[in-house]
Amino acid sequence: MARNLKVDLLQEVKCTPRILSNYDNYLSLMNLREDLENYFRTKKTILINTICEKMMQSEEIINGRPMINSNVINAVVLFIANQAFSK
Repeated sequence: MARNLKVDLLQEVKCTPRILSNYDNYLSLMNLREDLENYFRTKKTILINTICEKMMQSEEIINGRPMINSNVINAVVLFIANQAFSK
């Protein structure tokens, strides 16, 4: 095991990971992409409430109980991560 390994010096760290999911489809369902882009552009906190409300509306039934659609949650997380790393 390399105890002196400096991960930040590895070339692989600079490569954007390949995402095999088309998460953009889930963002377009309720115009989440537009709201997320507006938030990152303007930083208006009211948009966070709007985004959360839309996520809450994207239900799926798991074990007979309505839950927030996990695909929508994952899509929002991936979008935010991409925004964070692109800056």
